[in-house]
Amino acid sequence: MRTLTIRMVAALLAASAATSAFAAEAPRYAVTDLGDLGGSAAGTRQSFGGDINDHGWVTGIAYTDAGRRAFVWTPQGGMQDVGSLGGGGFESIGVHINNRGQVAGWSMTGAGYDTHAYVWSAGDGMQDLGKGAAWALNNHGAVVTGGQLLRPAEAAQVLPSGFSAYTLNDKEQMAGIMKVGTGTHVALLDHGQLKDLGALPSSREWAYAHALNERGDVAGVSIVSPGVEHAVVWRNGGAAIDLGDFAGGYDGSRALGINDAGFVV
Repeated sequence: MRTLTIRMVAALLAASAATSAFAAEAPRYAVTDLGDLGGSAAGTRQSFGGDINDHGWVTGIAYTDAGRRAFVWTPQGGMQDVGSLGGGGFESIGVHINNRGQVAGWSMTGAGYDTHAYVWSAGDGMQDLGKGAAWALNNHGAVVTGGQLLRPAEAAQVLPSGFSAYTLNDKEQMAGIMKVGTGTHVALLDHGQLKDLGALPSSREWAYAHALNERGDVAGVSIVSPGVEHAVVWRNGGAAIDLGDFAGGYDGSRALGINDAGFVV
């Protein structure tokens, strides 16, 4: 028994030392320049990443001489202009990319500022989804455009009145906002059941959903006092959890993403 106990203690100490060494090791990151779409003027040589999939493919916005254009970037092919519904002289924005390489966002369709939602893929190009903007796209190709859920080759599903969806997962749970009295709360729509997730307590109740994982956790932002917003997470349909901010300087933070392990950025 004594020998066994000593061995157990030795094993626990070794495991503890290994865990401590792992925790003490600083994360390492490599910065990759994704480039731009090659505008001729200095102000058009810019790009901004908006979303990344599990393969490391990125979508976002790159400036050109004709204005902003949605792009898809892959390690093999670099940055590619995905086009515009209005042709070469009109803008488009890449908002989301799924693991199939489909991109969703919005595009101008012609003169004026008439914008339509779209889904783009390498095989089919840019498909017009109608007036508005595509805010999120899951790995099955379903898209939310605020008040509608669009599935491939199916009629649009109108979402409950007063609810606007801005993110969805592969289970087709949707997170967004709903009007509550004079305020705005984050809400979760789970197969027809709409749940008010609330906001942080303040004189003006306001919250916004930015991201949703496969567990139904929502990340976003809420007002905590006049002019101050904090990053917030709503876990498994629970109440808003204030993630705070760093001390000093400007008070404020936002949660823009959450993974399936529950880590928030």
